[in-house]
Amino acid sequence: MNCLYSIADVIEKTDTIEEIFRKTADLMPKSWFYPEHACARITYADQEYKTGNFQETPWEMSANINACGMQAGRVEVRYLEETPQRDEGPFLKEERDLIDAIAERLGKVAERKQYEKERERLISELQKALSEVKLLSGLLPICVSCKKIRNDEGYWEQIELYLMQRSEAEFSHAICPDCAKKLYPELYKEKN
Repeated sequence: MNCLYSIADVIEKTDTIEEIFRKTADLMPKSWFYPEHACARITYADQEYKTGNFQETPWEMSANINACGMQAGRVEVRYLEETPQRDEGPFLKEERDLIDAIAERLGKVAERKQYEKERERLISELQKALSEVKLLSGLLPICVSCKKIRNDEGYWEQIELYLMQRSEAEFSHAICPDCAKKLYPELYKEKN
């Protein structure tokens, strides 16, 4: 139980998943029946977090870390030398329960950290998009004759100037066919 409480404390006080896994690997051997002969390793996302004395030995107990419905890593405890046989090789049944609980807890932490990272990415993208958007809203009084817009101060200004000051829009000038016919009728005389 002390191991699980210590891991919960690490999770609560630590920001990065890498540090959580590293500290958890250091905590685990102390909770096994022969702590002086125990070592631990956690593998997750192609990374290893292990105690300084870690060695691969035949006396191993492990559990998979599952996150988002998939195996994402593994928790291992090994003895560095042979010890008397117990419930599961040299390990106790309670140690099986403990390593399974640790793996389950680390899987939930990994999922949460992954969701937090995705959430932060989405928030950043949204903030960037919002900073690039200038929104025009409300009622805009426009002159039916000259098409000037009355601004917030009550002055009338050209629609292009009004929109350029309040948006990312840029204008180029052209003449539509209807206006061109009105302004330059000599260019549009019908040929008989």
